[in-house]
Amino acid sequence: MRNAMLALAAVSLCGCAVSVKSVYGPDGGEAQAITCSSGWGLDWSDCFEKAGEICGTRGYKVWNQASTQSGVISGGEGGVIGTTSEAGTLLIACK
Repeated sequence: MRNAMLALAAVSLCGCAVSVKSVYGPDGGEAQAITCSSGWGLDWSDCFEKAGEICGTRGYKVWNQASTQSGVISGGEGGVIGTTSEAGTLLIACK
C-alpha cells in the first residue's frame, strides 16, 4: 500500500506538461497541435499561453479544442488506489 501511495503522489506532483507538434491545418497550411496535460486536471491557460509564445504579436486562429480523460488503477494486498488525468489538444494557426 505504501508503494501505491508513493506512486500516486509522484503522478500528482508531475504538474502540467505542454508539448507542441507541427501539423497541417484544415486549410492545408501550417498549424501547431499544442497538447497540455495535468495529473490534477486540465488547465487550458497553459495551452493558450504556449500559443501566444509561438505566434507572438501576430496572434492565432483556433482550429480545434478537444480534451480527453484517462485513469490508472493499481492494487495489491493493502487495497486499491486510482487516479485520473486529463489532456487537451489545441490546434492553432498563426495569423
